[in-house]
Amino acid sequence: MANRAGPNGSPCSLQGGVVTELHRHDFANLPMLSKLELNWNDISVIRPEMFEGLDSIYRLILRGNKIKELKADFLKLPTLASLYLDYNQIRSIDRNAFRLLKNLHRLNLGSNPMLSKIGPGAFYKLPLTTFTMYNANLTLLTKKMLPDSPYLKEIMLFNNKIQRIKNGAFDALGSLINVYLQQNPIRHFSQKNFKGLNSTNLRL
Repeated sequence: MANRAGPNGSPCSLQGGVVTELHRHDFANLPMLSKLELNWNDISVIRPEMFEGLDSIYRLILRGNKIKELKADFLKLPTLASLYLDYNQIRSIDRNAFRLLKNLHRLNLGSNPMLSKIGPGAFYKLPLTTFTMYNANLTLLTKKMLPDSPYLKEIMLFNNKIQRIKNGAFDALGSLINVYLQQNPIRHFSQKNFKGLNSTNLRL
């Protein structure tokens, strides 16, 4: 892909079928770029070397591509705070997929309708404040499938296929303000399902 970014430090937007694949040095000369939008393209694979040189990236938007899986360490961007992977074709997430994103606060995985496999602890130790995974294919909710961030304020899991929530799934998430679980065929509820939640707006 030819480097079509704006001035160093300004946002870069390449949308609407312009990009089919990324290469190692596409962003090598943009160490001050803070926001990159690659929406509605045909990108199907993400590897860490594709974003080498983005030493100051804060927001990465990959909405509406054809990404099918998130492998271990698929991104190495320690300054990244917001990542948007909604409206892709993601089916599975490896347990160490996000391990190298130490500053990630906002993660959007919504509208990946085939997403059903999440490696245990895939979101552990991320300082997330917002976690979004609506319109996916989850059938069961467990503690190991959710983030463990003490800063987490909002979880959006509406319109999945969740039938069961395991006891303790929300343990250690006492800072949650909003939990969205509407439009799920949840069969049974008990207080133990939501143990650990304090002053939470729970929407079922």
